[in-house]
Amino acid sequence: MEHVKESSCITYDVHIPDGHSFWSNGFISHNSFILAVYAVLRALFFQGARVILVGGAFRQSKIIFEYIDTIWQKSLILQHSCGGERPKRQNDGCTLKIGESIIMSIPLGDGTKIRGLRAHYILVDEYDSVPYEVYQVVVRGFGSVKRDPVQAVKWTRLMDMLREQGIDTSRVDTTDKNWNQIVLSGTAGFHFKHFYQDYKRYEAIIKNKICQDNAQQFMEDLGEEFATDIENLDHRDFSIIKMPYTSLPDGYLDEKLIAQASATMPKMLFNMEYMAEFASDSDGFFRMSTLEYATCPFVNDAGEEVDFEPLVKGDPNKAYVMGVDPSHGQHDNFAIAIIELGPPNRIVNILTISVKGLKNLKKNDPTTKSIYDAGARAIQDLVKSFNIVQICMDAGGGGRSVLSLLQLDEFFRADDVPIWEVDDNDHKLHRGLHIMVLRNFQSSIWLSEANHTMLNDFEIRRLLFPRYRTNPVAGQGLGFNPLEDIYLEIQAAKTEISCITVSETRTAKEQFILLQIENDTPVNLKDRYTSVLLANDAAHYFQDIHGGDFEYVALGGTVDSIRRGDTESTDLSIYEGPNTGPTTVVDRKKGKGKIIF
Repeated sequence: MEHVKESSCITYDVHIPDGHSFWSNGFISHNSFILAVYAVLRALFFQGARVILVGGAFRQSKIIFEYIDTIWQKSLILQHSCGGERPKRQNDGCTLKIGESIIMSIPLGDGTKIRGLRAHYILVDEYDSVPYEVYQVVVRGFGSVKRDPVQAVKWTRLMDMLREQGIDTSRVDTTDKNWNQIVLSGTAGFHFKHFYQDYKRYEAIIKNKICQDNAQQFMEDLGEEFATDIENLDHRDFSIIKMPYTSLPDGYLDEKLIAQASATMPKMLFNMEYMAEFASDSDGFFRMSTLEYATCPFVNDAGEEVDFEPLVKGDPNKAYVMGVDPSHGQHDNFAIAIIELGPPNRIVNILTISVKGLKNLKKNDPTTKSIYDAGARAIQDLVKSFNIVQICMDAGGGGRSVLSLLQLDEFFRADDVPIWEVDDNDHKLHRGLHIMVLRNFQSSIWLSEANHTMLNDFEIRRLLFPRYRTNPVAGQGLGFNPLEDIYLEIQAAKTEISCITVSETRTAKEQFILLQIENDTPVNLKDRYTSVLLANDAAHYFQDIHGGDFEYVALGGTVDSIRRGDTESTDLSIYEGPNTGPTTVVDRKKGKGKIIF
């Protein structure tokens, strides 16, 4: 190859033969695939380049690397260019050398183990999921040093010397052809997340054509905390590529597919996925901003930082509760959520078993015949890993079948113990754990109370989500990382919870439903949400009976004083503290009974 010329054109179809990744009909089926193509081209045509791939989870950057591997497998020219080098996978990253260039896929963790890496091209996938502090402090620093810093210093000094001697250097092309680059990609998110905030800063720089000459007048748009070094700021160094489906020519898309997505997806998700629009907040009963407010890390009222991670195994000195939503059909997941009791209570583990996952379990364990078998075994395994003091499970949809398996001696493996209902008087003297409570989702009163209680717990940070750090677990291989699995499940649970909507039936009862999310799934998916709801109910059930480190503040007085309004309570509640069930008091305005939770 003698010459490479930079150019651009409209591309309608790029695909991997026999693969499932493509760019056609205006859609990129996988952003990760396009990043893989870009990484290969940069490394191939710009020899000496160092390309680093990162994502919100190590799994994400590994997905990009898998596409790179697929491209390598199918391209003899690329294999020849690699000089016999093959893609390599290790516990701490993946690499591919292309001549003098190298592509690296790395785990982020908390940033401490990857400090000091250098790159010329940094490709970040699912940017909203990348911890912002790690990106700003560590990842951005990968590209702070030029490709050939010594030569760059010599060239800069030469130009300075010529100007000092009065020599005109205006005709000298001082443009740096070897600039470093950061690419941020991902699905549009929410206004309160860092992807949108950086998007708005890029937009302000581009629209106002901000450079070092006029940057001072746009300090407010940039944010004063970011606009401290504007000497080399140039709007031509910034670009935004945003492609909603409506910008494509008529006839390019499958109108029926778009209509199906529009009719079955929550409007918020449809706009983010298909319109490339950032959302101010979710439209459901549980606002995404509320869920983010209840996500670590944060500083509490006492000035203490609250922070924790998901757990593969519990602390033996801590108590945990479990919520179980059995699978209701072939499209449902068997979902389990675990909460560590506080205060505050902490969501530390979520596990799901799908029909597809069941097939793999059957291969490894022929005794697993159904998803209920797999779910019951998962419950037993988690009971051994966590000090479970309470379990709440949906009685319907196979719940009683699962409970029967948890009591069947023939089903047990080593160290398994029977699990009984709390109020099972017939077996109260039998060995095992008497910690199970079955809940009836047909009870609108219980369902309403459970949802309102969980919403309140999020609002006052009594129930928390963990922060995210991608820390691979040593010795378990590159293809399996429990902490990442758990984190991704928790993120999926957040999405499900944020899409829950509430409406009234004809009999004025509240019903909580989740609009369809996945186009290829003809039923509602809310298994993770339900498991978290049940786990939170288990936490209240246990803490209300056995107590917790809560302080009750009495607000009410006698019934007559509440009627007269002679009480410190502003909402008719008679105390502040954990819920102990519905309490009926008298509405002093209407003279009618009112239930306060």
